[in-house]
Amino acid sequence: MNDDKNGRPSLLAPLGDDKEKGNVLILGIGAWFVILAFAFAIMAASDLYIDKRDLAAEADFIALSLADDIEESSYYGGESDFHVSERELLQRADGLVRYDSEIVQLSSRSDGSIYIRLKRTVPVFVIPALTDVGNVDLYASSSAYLRDYQTP
Repeated sequence: MNDDKNGRPSLLAPLGDDKEKGNVLILGIGAWFVILAFAFAIMAASDLYIDKRDLAAEADFIALSLADDIEESSYYGGESDFHVSERELLQRADGLVRYDSEIVQLSSRSDGSIYIRLKRTVPVFVIPALTDVGNVDLYASSSAYLRDYQTP
């Protein structure tokens, strides 16, 4: 053993055989691979969360717009039935939906409330094309109703 002048082991002396030098490199590369995979998974999850949030905001916007479009004569005329046909709702909603979204369900009730459910297929940008998980279907629903305001 390499000792210094006082008989203690020298800090500069080799600690082991030269066989161990390559193992540290392999462990280091493996650790970086795990860290990068974890970072990519977080980025993919964040991207899906943002897409889901945007879809929910779009569903809210469409539901509020359709509820606000109920005929003024029906509303102010004191009618209690605000039901709108699905065909008429779909015609109005088609102009509000983004190009990459799809209306899954759209309905109105007699109280003037509107319910909508949207679907959007988004790619997962981190996952390689060799896997089966290239796209994910996101769904969001929203409902809105027109309140009865008391006129002074």
